[in-house]
Amino acid sequence: MDVKEKLRKAKLFDNFSHFDVHRWSSYPEVKAATDQLYVHLKTNNKFKGNTQIQKKHLRVLLLDLFANWLTDSKKYIAIYRGNDFYEQGIYNALHISRQTVSLMDILLKEGYIQMYTGYFKPENEDGSKKTRIKVTSKLINFLVKTHQLSQHMIERAPNEECIILRGIKGRKINTKTGKSKKTKTSEQIDYTKNKKYDNYIPLINKMRKNVYAYNNLLRRTFIDIPHIPKEGIPTRSKKRKIHIDLTQKFVARIFNNNSFQEGGRYFGGFWQRLSSKWRKRIRINDHKVVEIDYSGIHIIMLYALKGIDYWSDIKTDPYNIKGLEQSDRMRDLLKVVLLSSINAENRAKTKQAIQHEINMDKDLYRWSLSKKLDLNDILDKFVSTHAPIKEYFFSGKGIVLQNADSRIAEMVVNHCTRHHIPVLCIHDSFVIEQKHKELLQNIMNRSFELVLKEFLTTGNIATSKLKVEEYNQPKKESVRRVLKIGNAKPIPQDIINQLKQITREKRTVIWKPKMKMFIDFDKRNVEDDDYDNLLRKKDNEYTLRKKLHHKIEWERNYYKNSYKDYMKEV
Repeated sequence: MDVKEKLRKAKLFDNFSHFDVHRWSSYPEVKAATDQLYVHLKTNNKFKGNTQIQKKHLRVLLLDLFANWLTDSKKYIAIYRGNDFYEQGIYNALHISRQTVSLMDILLKEGYIQMYTGYFKPENEDGSKKTRIKVTSKLINFLVKTHQLSQHMIERAPNEECIILRGIKGRKINTKTGKSKKTKTSEQIDYTKNKKYDNYIPLINKMRKNVYAYNNLLRRTFIDIPHIPKEGIPTRSKKRKIHIDLTQKFVARIFNNNSFQEGGRYFGGFWQRLSSKWRKRIRINDHKVVEIDYSGIHIIMLYALKGIDYWSDIKTDPYNIKGLEQSDRMRDLLKVVLLSSINAENRAKTKQAIQHEINMDKDLYRWSLSKKLDLNDILDKFVSTHAPIKEYFFSGKGIVLQNADSRIAEMVVNHCTRHHIPVLCIHDSFVIEQKHKELLQNIMNRSFELVLKEFLTTGNIATSKLKVEEYNQPKKESVRRVLKIGNAKPIPQDIINQLKQITREKRTVIWKPKMKMFIDFDKRNVEDDDYDNLLRKKDNEYTLRKKLHHKIEWERNYYKNSYKDYMKEV
């Protein structure tokens, strides 16, 4: 195999998602498809085992293959063939075992899937590759044409765990060199099997009850985006596109470092993968949304620990660093710099973490190469700008701050859930229907105040600053307008308002022949205009998804306490 072919295959297999053991559905169409296929597979292939357990495994595998194909027909599923992945416990609610591998091999033999077997390198686990699988047209025809399966039938296990604790395994040893690996590996901790977490069980059960209530609200809420590009949603650089799974609405809270006092943020909704631009295009119950976030929340907390109320005393954008360019890309990088520098234990690990984030984001990587960035220089300038809090850089303090902002998010989410108001959480940012904008602002300010009083044991104060973003509207935190004709005075506001109501094409026809001018409609660009034109057209697929959602009688308490949780309460 030549180099070009190897690169082509590597790029192909790099488009994957991990096998999801919690895909589930109780729809009769899904059950009928599973039963019929199971009979066919067992007739042609003699295999032993419990029929109901095998059917359960087959249903999970079929649903994950189908969901993956709906998201991106070229996408693979990465799946382990070994026993380690199929560990039984609270994070495997359906008790999926290695029987999946046997069924996978039979599906391959019968022509229902494609498979590229992976490999394991004991001496270098980072160089190992999981097996890749994806559907064939034979399986899609069977599921869609024969049994009429559709996206809305894809669910999740009703007892999937939503309170997750992660720990650090420690560095693994490279058996070839005898040296430890550079990176630590994490593992999920089954806290129900360790007595040291017994005192946390009442708190865990309370959190689980709240997160399940939140997930039940999200599940029965129509959350969608009109006119999703078939080729994928563009990233900021437009050189890469992502495909989203609209069925991924399940959210879990993840705690870190073997402690329920570190981390705790909400993870899981498809909206967390979207850029700010595309989050503003979300519809909740077919209504437009607004996104509100805390400006520089971690910087504010750190300054408050030093007795400085950042927004009252300093008042400048914390990411406006002298000597560095002022751009959205640089701002994104400086946010990575902040998070890495307060999470890492020393400067070397901070640089390593920043470089890792840059390498993982293809757009950021290309941009950093084009700018020939010097990370040491950027770090020096950032730390120098925020000298009053320099003791917190390279201190590992970040995970404690995440726990504080997760408790703020918890208060916002729980309040909205109790009032049956869907809100989408992106850590320290929230998306909600426009009609609830003022309510959300009030809740966010109140939650910030309450948590900060607990966080700041010194009695210091901190002022919150909210940034409000809506589609086709300027940011409310700092409205900046540049609208001039040549060297003339700025155009009057009434003319600005008229221009903003018409498309880019019409603006060009009306104004360009008459005079040269530079227009910056609060960062409004060609892509926004093109999307506006799309919104004037009917999106049949969006309309169909909306109709299907409204036809379903959603169970109010689909997600319930797990069996182990119930036993603890008993």
